[in-house]
Amino acid sequence: MKQSLLYLLLLSFLSVAKQDDDAFIELDEQEVKNKFSIRVLRGSSLRCGLDLRDEADIEMRTFSPGVYIMPHILSDYQFGYAQQKIIVGEHNVTPLNEGLRGMCVGELRRVGIPVGGIGKVYYEITLKDYTKGTPPRDEL
Repeated sequence: MKQSLLYLLLLSFLSVAKQDDDAFIELDEQEVKNKFSIRVLRGSSLRCGLDLRDEADIEMRTFSPGVYIMPHILSDYQFGYAQQKIIVGEHNVTPLNEGLRGMCVGELRRVGIPVGGIGKVYYEITLKDYTKGTPPRDEL
């Protein structure tokens, strides 16, 4: 009985680990070759049109293949998830603002941003929801 329980526990652990591996979509040639890259990994047609000044609820994970400066944070394909509420155009990673524009709720994008001369950092972003921002006074 103990062995079957242990086997079941091990099997469930391995299936969870395998699911995380399945979640990674390999980098394509354009992502590796271009300095700045945006790739849609899972499309959506729900509430599209995320734009500057919109408040967005996103889920983001980051990785940087081959960069070992901070291995506990950015090495290989070790993902960490973060829930963030941001204003598009005001994110502290400036190029990421461009990568978010035009997204649809439920869409998953990968944005690759060069970091100095040491490689690229990739952000995989899922738009969970958003609220339209108010245009600046000069656009009214």
